[in-house]
Amino acid sequence: MLEEFITTNQKQFKQLLFALQERRKPALAIVNTANHEAEKAVQDYLKQERTEYQHLHADLAGQQFGSLTNQLKRMLNIPLARETEQIPYLIHITGLQNHAMQTKRNAKGGLQFVASEIIEQINFERERIFRELPAILVIYIDDYTVKKLQETAADFWDWVNYYFVFKSKETEQFTEEFIEDPNYKPEPHYTPEREARINELRHMLETQDRTQPQIRYYKSQINLQMSLARELAEVREFNKAIENLQAALHTIEKYEISSELTGELLLLLGKNQYKLRRFKTALETYQKAEIWFTENKQEQQMGKLYHWIGMVYTEQRNWPLALENYQEAIEWFEKTN
Repeated sequence: MLEEFITTNQKQFKQLLFALQERRKPALAIVNTANHEAEKAVQDYLKQERTEYQHLHADLAGQQFGSLTNQLKRMLNIPLARETEQIPYLIHITGLQNHAMQTKRNAKGGLQFVASEIIEQINFERERIFRELPAILVIYIDDYTVKKLQETAADFWDWVNYYFVFKSKETEQFTEEFIEDPNYKPEPHYTPEREARINELRHMLETQDRTQPQIRYYKSQINLQMSLARELAEVREFNKAIENLQAALHTIEKYEISSELTGELLLLLGKNQYKLRRFKTALETYQKAEIWFTENKQEQQMGKLYHWIGMVYTEQRNWPLALENYQEAIEWFEKTN
């Protein structure tokens, strides 16, 4: 499969390797790929062939940020740019397509796609990115997002140094192969502050006062597990976050505890499953969350829920269902102010 992909795109790989060879100035390359497998193949090939760089990966899917420069520095702990004979870093940026477009109401009340504020902000800070980050940026986006950006964000292309299209035999239709990716294992990114907070929460869990009333003890445990899961997700320890969230949900079910956190726990669980590309599992979790929010009249969370369902369908390239859920999200956000 990989060899066939490389053979099909032999010319593109040759041009990409040449363009990124021992660069002395920062650069931006856009890589247009049809799916996650193709995206990963290009990343792995660059890591194998362009060994003169330290390769870093920034997955922006599901991240909330206003400045790409600050987000990359926060996620990757990159030092400030300094004078060097050669650029030391090559940053693989994925998940930007989830931020590239947004919908807004037109004069007739219908929905239309426009470039997101994130793209506008990237345009605004493009000189700052290259000034502060001694790196080559390789942004991976799909053909649909490329076309929309060409229509709505012409300025974005003014500072793109290279653009490569990698062809794949797979179609853009929804297929079972997009459901799960059990081999996807993102690298954790710890900071001293996060690590200290995680250790503190673990210690609090282990040293809980078991003499307190049982319900209070379990509710305290659930809160700590949810807080720990949030911190673990921030350092990309998604499997460990899932373990804590599932443990909290198990406690609620086993001891029949009435908890207002159930819906939020399900949302966080689905989000972490999504981050691990367990799309089918994430959709099943979101269905449980939808039932819980509906039965408990927690309408203020419905917009967030449909947004994340849309994110899953976006990754699966199931555009009709993705758009349908994004529209639902907008309507619920408007209803709940």
